Amino acid sequence: MTEDNLILQNWRQQKKTFIDNLLTCRKRPTKVSVHELRVAVKKIRSYLRLKKEIAGEDWKEQVSTILALFKSFGRQSDFDMSVTLIRQYERKEQLSLD
Repeated sequence: MTEDNLILQNWRQQKKTFIDNLLTCRKRPTKVSVHELRVAVKKIRSYLRLKKEIAGEDWKEQVSTILALFKSFGRQSDFDMSVTLIRQYERKEQLSLD
């Protein structure tokens, strides 16, 4: 495969996106960084599934930590969404739930 290979280029981009957002999340997670990290993991997982189909290499054990992070940040994302929905409800109904 050459450097011009589209799959390889996209793989590298998702890897960079994952690392950049992981560093951001370590400092202070934001809704955007958590979302971008989870999207990158989904794409990386898809590339690894493709690699398994092409090369027959199993990958799940190699990325188990990343998949655990994916699950953990999913909980963070759910929490953030819940807070956002509660705040929207407060504004709409002119309530204070504090």
